[in-house]
Amino acid sequence: MIPKKGFGDLIRTCALLAERGKSFRCEIIGEGPLENQLRGQIDELHLQNNVELPGARPQTQLRRRLAAANVFVLPSVIDPDGGMDNLPTVIMEAMATGLPVVSTNIGGIPEMVIENQTGFLVQPGDAAAMADAIQNVINDPSSAASLGHSGCERARALFSIEKNVHELCALLAL
Repeated sequence: MIPKKGFGDLIRTCALLAERGKSFRCEIIGEGPLENQLRGQIDELHLQNNVELPGARPQTQLRRRLAAANVFVLPSVIDPDGGMDNLPTVIMEAMATGLPVVSTNIGGIPEMVIENQTGFLVQPGDAAAMADAIQNVINDPSSAASLGHSGCERARALFSIEKNVHELCALLAL
C-alpha cells in the first residue's frame, strides 16, 4: 500500500459505486505505509461493508481470491516522486486467471491491458471513469467473460514459461 498503487482512488471509486446502488465487495490485499490512511478513508466514506484490507496473503490465497473475483482493478498512478508501476506482475497474474482488468493507462500497463479487448483503461485519478469501467464489467457478464478469456490468452502468449525460455535460449545462443 504505497502511493503509486493509487488505492485511495480505488476507495473513491468504490464510494461512487455505492452511491450508484451497486452491490460489490472490494478487497485490497497487501500491506504498506498507507494502510492506516486507507482505513481512515474507508471509515470516512462509510465503506466498511464494501471495502476490506485483509493485509498480505500468501500466493496460494491470492490465486483463490483471484479465481473467486469478477474483475481485477489496479488504479496505478504516478507518485509524487515520479515512480510508477511499469508492468505490474499482478495484472499478468489476474489476466492469467481469466479476469477482466480495469487499470490506468500509464507505464507499460497498456502493453498488457488492451482497451475493450482484455479490459478497460482510464486516466490515473479519474474515479468516475474507473467506476464506469467497473460497472460495465459488472453489468455485462458475457462481455466480462470475453474480456477475461482474451486476457488469459494474451498473458499466455506474452509471458508463458515456454515462450520466455525459448527467447532466453535464443539470446544465449548469440
